[in-house]
Amino acid sequence: MLRRIGVGYLLATLGILYAACLEVYRMKLVSEGDVIEQQVGDQTVIAARLSILAQAPGFLLIGTGEVLASITGLEFAENQAPVGMRSMVIAVFYLTTSLGNYAGSALVAIANVLSSEPWIGEDLNKSHMDLYFFLLTGIGFINFFAYIFISKRYVFH
Repeated sequence: MLRRIGVGYLLATLGILYAACLEVYRMKLVSEGDVIEQQVGDQTVIAARLSILAQAPGFLLIGTGEVLASITGLEFAENQAPVGMRSMVIAVFYLTTSLGNYAGSALVAIANVLSSEPWIGEDLNKSHMDLYFFLLTGIGFINFFAYIFISKRYVFH
């Protein structure tokens, strides 16, 4: 179980790295003028000439990683927690997941305040989502190596 969770963390982190690299490529296309104009409501939006299918590998990596880490994490909690604490352990599992989502939003807000240009703004062609994705990749790799360190010392009950 611990190996599957670790592989899930690694795949999800690689998916975010893929998204960062794809964003760098998308911004390169925009800067070179390889764009199309799209009408969205009353606005004309400039978009890179890039197939939406280019995102598929990233979603596949993140989705597979999420399944391996989350489902196996719940299985681990069910098997390793004392019977009287299983509900509590699973509740803490979901609580930490939700706190992680709030932390991601806080990172965007902090980055936008500290940066001269927004990392994620209204105009994605003037934003730096690539920097946000690279930051998440770095955090993901730190988390992955911390997980390896801790999981190697875990003794199953």
